[in-house]
Amino acid sequence: MKKALLLLALTVATFTATAQIESGLRSGFTLSGSFNSMSKIPDAKSSIGWRVGYALEYNLSEHFYVGSGIVQTVKGLGKMEGLSIGIKYYYLQVPLNIGGRVALNRQDTYLFGQAGPYVSYAVSTSKYDIFGYGRIAGEKFDWGFGAKAGVEFGDLQVHIGYDLGMANVWKYALD
Repeated sequence: MKKALLLLALTVATFTATAQIESGLRSGFTLSGSFNSMSKIPDAKSSIGWRVGYALEYNLSEHFYVGSGIVQTVKGLGKMEGLSIGIKYYYLQVPLNIGGRVALNRQDTYLFGQAGPYVSYAVSTSKYDIFGYGRIAGEKFDWGFGAKAGVEFGDLQVHIGYDLGMANVWKYALD
């Protein structure tokens, strides 16, 4: 029950603090939780991870912007049925998003959404031999598409997001 509540808190509420810069460029630090799953390995459980980094937004107008930055993210595999092993790898990820925002009131409160591709590179990888399943090895490069939506309160953003990896990051080979 505690894991479910923690997962809900990390998945539903993520925070990004930003600082306004006169040229239309906004930057700040981002910290969020993540929920990772792997559908290719039978009996694999999902895992909880995190991401931390630096975010940039360039405002094209009051309602449209381009967002990017660099974050360190944890991707992994939770424990498997009957085994007490959990696998986590650390990636540096760079998204490139197009976003939009709509004012909810005159007090700098906005509803926003953004989407776009990302690329990431593993700063740590390893291989695991799991009896009865084969070898699991993480790839260095990953790419995919991400999206997020939320509410911005002045310099604070609260959002939910989703990343859909397109690369086969976790090679699963029967020996």
